[in-house]
Amino acid sequence: MANIWILLLLFLIILLFLVAFKRTNHGQHRQIPSPPGFPIIGNLHQLGALQHQSLWNLSKKYGPVMLLRLGKVPTVVLSSSETAKQALKDNDLHCCSRPPSAGTRELSYNYLDMSSSPYNEYWKELRKLCAQELLSAHKIQSIQPIKDEEDKKVIDTIAESASLKDPVNLSKTFLALTTSVVC
Repeated sequence: MANIWILLLLFLIILLFLVAFKRTNHGQHRQIPSPPGFPIIGNLHQLGALQHQSLWNLSKKYGPVMLLRLGKVPTVVLSSSETAKQALKDNDLHCCSRPPSAGTRELSYNYLDMSSSPYNEYWKELRKLCAQELLSAHKIQSIQPIKDEEDKKVIDTIAESASLKDPVNLSKTFLALTTSVVC
């Protein structure tokens, strides 16, 4: 039984050395400064109850640009407005797109809708088509009689309830109004 524990301890020590060796042997390209983290949880243990203060303290030590691993997810943290402005100006195409996921892909027919499509020429064309056909002033004015009719129904319902001295749940009433106008 003791031999199994010794082998297990030896295996863990070797594993930790391999992880440490892998971290220090990255090649010649410049690395983003990063606080040391644990293998599975990354830097999650360094974020306290007030994350903004924890990140501020880390930025004082590692600079305005740092790499944190939140679990297995590498996350670049920009902690100054000048750095964020420069990064978003230089990498706007990389920052504007939505991250792909299997669920979103299935629900949007392989990213064909406007809300989950990646930022590319297809999305730009879809946005232009939506602005011209759905959100133009002419289209919005064309449904004005429907909106007026639905508003009149809600006002009549509230007036009738008031004359009968019945309470009105305004949350449900306005939700119904919104749903009827949109649909």
